Amino acid sequence: MYHSPFFFFQLASFLRNELQGSQLFECYSQQKDELVLVFLKPDGMEFCIRADLSQGVSILSFPDEPARSRANSVSLFPEILAQPLDEILAFRDDRLFRFRFGNGLFLSFKMYGQRSNLILHDGEKVLSVFNHHLKKDLDAVPLPGPPPSFAYEWHPDPDELRRRCPGFSKKMWKYWSGLSASGTQKESFERMMETLREPASYFICREENEAFVSFFPVAEILFESQDIREISNRYYRLYWQVTYFEKEKSSSLQNLQQSRHRVMERIQLLEHELLNSMKESDFRLKADLLMAYGSSIPPGLEKVCLTAFDGSAKVEISLKKDLSYSQNAERFYRKARGKQADLERIENSLLEWKEKNAALLKTIAALEETRDLRSLRKLVPDREKPKQEQDDTGLPFHLLHFMDYEIRIGKNARGNEELLRLSHKDDLWLHARDVPGSHVIVRMKKGQNIPKPVLERAAGLAAFHSKAKNESLCPVMLTERKYVRKIKGAAPGLVKVEKEKTLLVEPKA
Repeated sequence: MYHSPFFFFQLASFLRNELQGSQLFECYSQQKDELVLVFLKPDGMEFCIRADLSQGVSILSFPDEPARSRANSVSLFPEILAQPLDEILAFRDDRLFRFRFGNGLFLSFKMYGQRSNLILHDGEKVLSVFNHHLKKDLDAVPLPGPPPSFAYEWHPDPDELRRRCPGFSKKMWKYWSGLSASGTQKESFERMMETLREPASYFICREENEAFVSFFPVAEILFESQDIREISNRYYRLYWQVTYFEKEKSSSLQNLQQSRHRVMERIQLLEHELLNSMKESDFRLKADLLMAYGSSIPPGLEKVCLTAFDGSAKVEISLKKDLSYSQNAERFYRKARGKQADLERIENSLLEWKEKNAALLKTIAALEETRDLRSLRKLVPDREKPKQEQDDTGLPFHLLHFMDYEIRIGKNARGNEELLRLSHKDDLWLHARDVPGSHVIVRMKKGQNIPKPVLERAAGLAAFHSKAKNESLCPVMLTERKYVRKIKGAAPGLVKVEKEKTLLVEPKA
């Protein structure tokens, strides 16, 4: 219900009260789909709006302190910088609101899901947009759609009622259906509309793999607040945590299922091998029969049939004609000892693999019930623990090895600088975004791309060896070493970075 006209109308009202008499101090972007606006309030305090317009996300949040980096950020919308904010226009029946500045220009927040954008315009003339891939926004200023006649008024005909309520989501209709079960449809509808227009509280809920904002307590409640700013900030974090968690959980389950498939193949192979071994001739029985009846066996035979001790059957025994019966018996005793060792080996190996299968089944069952990243990480440790390749006591960096890739982590500012000097231009460089921390280098292998698990491992190390090590998730920059340059005259370790990408990971040593 976050992406509904009701929520954005309430959010615009909050911003109108919060930003009265303010002026735009900064407007910049540090990531492809993220825009930050910093307002200076009359009391001298700063107020920050962060618009994440990633496809499928489109969330506004309000961090306490803007964290603009010295590099990797670009200023936007210079036409309205230092301009006073005169008015915020909100439209009750649309996911659209506008900022009008002192010079008459407007900044429209078009919060339309995957088509979300920020548009700077002078009246009906578009001056610039944030998301340039939305070509239609370059041609026309977004206008709020006309509300349907009798908008959000009760009607007993379900089709007509849906036509009157274009801003209702599936979850709202589902909630209303639940209310209708305990009262008349009209009363429950009007009661729900009162809550949508003047909510007493907001909720962040979770249903299956989705975290969402709701005006009503539904599904699993993760957080509740009367403060729309607090709800927006918490939703921004929880959205990424839940989304990242589900992705990690799905990947872990897939890896475990693949591991179990390999284990089951091994178990079937060993069971087949054990069955074949047990079906083969009993060498000890043949040796015992030769020792028991050997004195009556003529020398020089290549084959003999002897009656089993219980008299139930004849046992055919192949002989080496140049050996005596006792030597032939010793030959079978040696084979019996070897066969027994093989059987014990197969049985022991089979037991180990069955124990592995039971452990995997237990882990998979527990993982399916897991609801947070911390528990997931405890259940599924790294597929391959990074190990110290050599004593790094005298080196300016820590040296680890993961999946046959060398990972280097700067020990301090001087170590970071030395690490860069010793790296190849095609190596991969990583660093936690916007916080102090260690440089991390992954040594490239000629003609190979770095596997995804290695990228995630190195990014987790970069996050852990930074000031963001205690965060649930941390954005980490990564680029080729040749795009990282030392800033002339700057303190050791400070660099300028170009053509970087961002990976969101959990800090992990």
